[in-house]
Amino acid sequence: MSESILSINLKKFRRENNLTQQELAEMLDVSDKSISKWELGHTYPSKKNMINIANVLNISVELLLLEELTEENQNTKKLSKNKLISLLVIGCGCVKNYV
Repeated sequence: MSESILSINLKKFRRENNLTQQELAEMLDVSDKSISKWELGHTYPSKKNMINIANVLNISVELLLLEELTEENQNTKKLSKNKLISLLVIGCGCVKNYV
């Protein structure tokens, strides 16, 4: 696998928060090898871990998954429910029941 938008953004936001992979791993209760694999695009975090990553890095989940935000989205930092669900399904590569 190669780097994905998720892996690039994860690395970017981790560094912006002045965290090492080890420090982020400890905050998420995962191994630093997991962080490395996510940042290299070898594996993807679970939905639960994506939510935890967003919380720890003080960003929204969509920021992890979007290549770039339009000016409108930067101002409102909102996506419709359907867009967010689509991004999560695409980003996770899995389909679960959601409402």
